[in-house]
Amino acid sequence: MRFPHPLTLLVGGLILAAAATWVLPAGQYERRDDPATGRRVAVAGTYHAVEPHPVGPLQALGTLHR
Repeated sequence: MRFPHPLTLLVGGLILAAAATWVLPAGQYERRDDPATGRRVAVAGTYHAVEPHPVGPLQALGTLHR
């Protein structure tokens, strides 16, 4: 048995990720600037649902040429 071609793995991963947008709930955390690191970090306990934007397999494959 041979290992699949890397492009096959990449396309399969993209299709799997696109399918996950239809199944998993969409959400996000609020963020704030952390003066110690200079980065934006997620604030614990602020997760909330947002409007989902499911992606189809063909839309996901369209991102390969950008």
